[in-house]
Amino acid sequence: MVLHSSHPHHTTQQNGVAAEKKNTILFFFHQQNIHDEQNMKT
Repeated sequence: MVLHSSHPHHTTQQNGVAAEKKNTILFFFHQQNIHDEQNMKT
């Protein structure tokens, strides 16, 4: 808890990076799904 209070931005920064990576992965899969659907239509 002492570490958290002395570096309040540290954990939120890490969580932000993790969320960003997760969103990038989700976005990538979403783009892939759209691409696959377009290929199926043609």
